Amino acid sequence: MNVFSKMILQLDLYKDTINEIVRKYQDEDAAIKARLLPAVYQTEHQVLVEKYRAQISDARDKKTTTLNDLLNDVQRNLKVWTSQPVGNERLLESIKSAREVGVKFTAEEIETFADSLNNSHMGRRILQELAKESGVKLPEKVVSTDVYIDALKGAKLEAEIFLKYFCGEKMLGAELLPESDRKSPLLGIALTGKPFRSDSRILQAAAIFGDGKVPTGSRGRFTVSDKEILDKMLSGCATRDEKKHRVQELISQNEDLKSFFILSDETKVFVKELEKD
Repeated sequence: MNVFSKMILQLDLYKDTINEIVRKYQDEDAAIKARLLPAVYQTEHQVLVEKYRAQISDARDKKTTTLNDLLNDVQRNLKVWTSQPVGNERLLESIKSAREVGVKFTAEEIETFADSLNNSHMGRRILQELAKESGVKLPEKVVSTDVYIDALKGAKLEAEIFLKYFCGEKMLGAELLPESDRKSPLLGIALTGKPFRSDSRILQAAAIFGDGKVPTGSRGRFTVSDKEILDKMLSGCATRDEKKHRVQELISQNEDLKSFFILSDETKVFVKELEKD
């Protein structure tokens, strides 16, 4: 599971949390309204609003920290990837000498070079230039680092908008937002659930980073935020067989999830069993 998949799942968890806070707020508000006189109710109502507004703020702050950690990982990986040496200096010298005398390379030769160079941004740019000079079309186009940075900024902005303005389905908890936020046009954007739609900037970033083979994945350890995601994935599974079936079903839908499940003591045994079947 890559970082962008984790971002979407974390936002989905946040959505569930806010919906539950709003539901509790509405239930409690309805109860005090039914038993108090209007004048007294207004005072108690405002106290209630502040109470649940604080809960939303706390949930937002915690989730913002989680998402910032994920995005910082991507930024670090991107920096390393774009500055990584291409390696194989002897091959580079040979390519340089051949270019100086006008040698053209075949698609098969360039493919061989690709196998010999590190999966680095600079190495891929060199191969693209060689292919262009030799009239060979590569299946993958190398994009500039600006494209990756812009994609990362877009994903971050989309997540921030959702975290700041989402106030429950159909804006049922709008009163729990600060007044200035309730008047913002961004409120409507959050209501559309953009991170979960096919035109999500987060999904677009995942595609751009994936096409460039930029490392964005797991840090090799199972975190508290990962446990939240796992619990949501296994929600409703009471028995071992049910959990195993759910893991098998999810991996069949997305092979990348195997690397996520293998990190958890709870599910790694299912992955190993499935590989034996």
